[in-house]
Amino acid sequence: MTCKECGGNSFDFDERLGERVCNTCGLVNIEEIFERTESQYDKGYDAYGNKITTVKQGDTELGSKIGEYHANKYDSKLTRRLKRVEKFNEDSQERTIMKGIRYCWLISSEYTNSKSIRDQIFSNYKKLIEMKALVGSSYEERAGAIVLFTLKENGISVTIKDVARKSGADKTRIHKLARKVARIFCRPWVLSQTNHYANLEKICLDANLDRKFMANCCEVLGVIIPLAEYEGLTMSQAFLCGVVYITARLTNTRITTRKLADVCNLTDVGIRNNVNNIIRPLGITKAELNNITIEEFVSGAICGRY
Repeated sequence: MTCKECGGNSFDFDERLGERVCNTCGLVNIEEIFERTESQYDKGYDAYGNKITTVKQGDTELGSKIGEYHANKYDSKLTRRLKRVEKFNEDSQERTIMKGIRYCWLISSEYTNSKSIRDQIFSNYKKLIEMKALVGSSYEERAGAIVLFTLKENGISVTIKDVARKSGADKTRIHKLARKVARIFCRPWVLSQTNHYANLEKICLDANLDRKFMANCCEVLGVIIPLAEYEGLTMSQAFLCGVVYITARLTNTRITTRKLADVCNLTDVGIRNNVNNIIRPLGITKAELNNITIEEFVSGAICGRY
């Protein structure tokens, strides 16, 4: 290459400025500036000669995040600060979600091993956190409310008292937050749904009763429900324990109201009262329950009366 001015062929090249200077006459030659700028990117410099610390050899994508590319020197401190704030906020929200999910996992593990239901619980939690719908509540309250809502939505037997005990949060706070969650997902009726058969099965499982006995309990419950509706009886947990006790007497299974009370954290007096409320309208005493079978109880004591 020769100089256009003097015809000399001795040059000095300034890589930073992208200039070629003739050593004979001093003429500055600027050629293919854009190609040189591209080569400077490969070396970690921008068009202004500033070093880009985040660019590695062979990188082709620049400026995807705050602070990775600076058009001038005066923006560097500000962008570094913004990048730190961005990183902190991302990490903080991610930590919040992961910690809450761990609480959800601990609470729900007692009630279900279904991966699909757990995924639904975690998805609900993440969605509500991103919506900032649970601001002002503790991790325990959030997890308890979301687990309660999701399990009930899937027809799994669970009570606010059980969730509060498992999470360590106040049951009133959990109930209030669960109602808010149900409204957000436009399913306010979910919390009022009660699956009496599922609740009955849970009592039997907690009391270590076998599947055959559980099936007998469900059969007895099926014919007692019309009686409860006719008499205006509340089908509470103590009522269901009364159904279990009646079934035990009908099948000569050894189980007491005290054991049921311990299993369900109730009083045996409350269970005995519910037993009396069930059999009194039928004209049957506790002693007579030992002398009849389930088939006789269903066909003779319930059918034809209610």
